[in-house]
Amino acid sequence: METNELSVRGLQKSDMYEIYRWRNDPFTIKYSETGRGVVLKEHKEWFEKLIQSNKDLIQIAEINGKPIGIILFIRENESDSFDISINISPEYRKLGLGRRFLNLSEARLIEKVSKCIIRAKVLEENKNSSQFFIKSNYKFLQKINNILIYEKTLV
Repeated sequence: METNELSVRGLQKSDMYEIYRWRNDPFTIKYSETGRGVVLKEHKEWFEKLIQSNKDLIQIAEINGKPIGIILFIRENESDSFDISINISPEYRKLGLGRRFLNLSEARLIEKVSKCIIRAKVLEENKNSSQFFIKSNYKFLQKINNILIYEKTLV
């Protein structure tokens, strides 16, 4: 599998069904805050809000034109704080693409807002995600129940 041609682009309507598949992957469900998959109607409503948002930044990773992941930077109110969510297609996990995707997406975010704080919420048992954010220079902020919160400031 050729992984050198990673690129990042904005969200498109044509991404809806692929993201729906990623959201309902058993691994994604296991480590999601809700712990459940989504039905298509719920996904369509969520997706329409994303596609219409001009305050958030949604990025799609592609390899040779094929979507392989999504990063959502969801703005908290009107502040310069964003919650981050990352989901990589099951076929492309464990290939080292997440960090490259994150770096490209953070660069796009900083172009948009010039300075911001990003927060990642990770289930305590999701050791891989915790390590991913630590290696990506996110600092542990706090634990709330079984959720670990990591933070990074971009300038």
